[in-house]
Amino acid sequence: MQAAQAVGGLANDAWEGLKSLGEAAWRQLSAAGAAVWRGIKWFGSKAWEAIRAVGVFLWEKLCFYGDTLWTFISNIPIRLWRLIVDVWDGIKGLASWLADGFTGFLSWLGGGLAGAASWAIDFLSNPSLEKLGEAVKRFVSWLGDGAIGALGWLWDGIKGGVQWALTVALHILELLGVGEALSALWGTIFHLRPLMDSEINASGSIHGAGQIPYSLIWVDEGSVFTKVNGGRAVTTMHILHIARPGPMSNDLAVHELTHVAQYEKVGAIYMAQAVHAQIAGSQYDYGDLTGKHFSELDREAQAELCQDYYLIGGDGAPDTATKTTLGGSVNTAAKMRPLIAEMRAGQY
Repeated sequence: MQAAQAVGGLANDAWEGLKSLGEAAWRQLSAAGAAVWRGIKWFGSKAWEAIRAVGVFLWEKLCFYGDTLWTFISNIPIRLWRLIVDVWDGIKGLASWLADGFTGFLSWLGGGLAGAASWAIDFLSNPSLEKLGEAVKRFVSWLGDGAIGALGWLWDGIKGGVQWALTVALHILELLGVGEALSALWGTIFHLRPLMDSEINASGSIHGAGQIPYSLIWVDEGSVFTKVNGGRAVTTMHILHIARPGPMSNDLAVHELTHVAQYEKVGAIYMAQAVHAQIAGSQYDYGDLTGKHFSELDREAQAELCQDYYLIGGDGAPDTATKTTLGGSVNTAAKMRPLIAEMRAGQY
């Protein structure tokens, strides 16, 4: 009985101790649980924001990659056709160059023979040492003219051949999707956004419908490309690189989207043509438009004209509305409209 009572006492003491420990432990767990729950609730709202941000980012990337892939696939037929045209242009150019050379040679040879015959008749009728000296000088001059003509003909052929080869090389790279691959890499590194409605509407009011695939175009805000280009915006195929965050001014959107229209019409070669226009071409000055056609303007002049047409009011501007070019030429809306109509008809 004493042993049982002793064991019972120990058991009771142990139970009371366990209860005391349990209550303290429960209080600690409860306090910790409340703190944990508050942490979960706080992190949960932040987590949702993070999830939304990551989701938008991933969705934009997915759309961008899809647009880039679609651009590549949908342009395969026209890129193949451009290569076929390149081959035909090469054949025609070579034939024309050879024909010009042969014609020039015959003209040079005929002129020399006619001169020699005329001199011979004159010499036989009245021989003299003076005439022999004159004949030598004429012969040397004739040879010199032939050599200069031949070198000029050869140089024209080399220039034309190099230009043709570079065009073919660029078209082959396009067909292989190199441009889309570089665009995809750029879009992976940098954040891009789709066009805003204001930018689309401004372009649509000038370019009309069907020329520009707005859903495939992306904008790189604060792009490093603009630093290379002196702070000016740059368009590389379907990516518009602008200097500052936020929407573009409407007239700038019209200018840059004109380059996209050029890309749709002639391919990536427009970029080389635009660089040439900036350095050695119009330098954004299309001059007096009297008697000109849109296709006669270089790539930057075309884009500048579209931008200026927007600035004077577009189709809603009176015919007498004027815009002064960078070079000081003054053009009216009436002068601009025929060229804008040619642009809308795809005459790039």
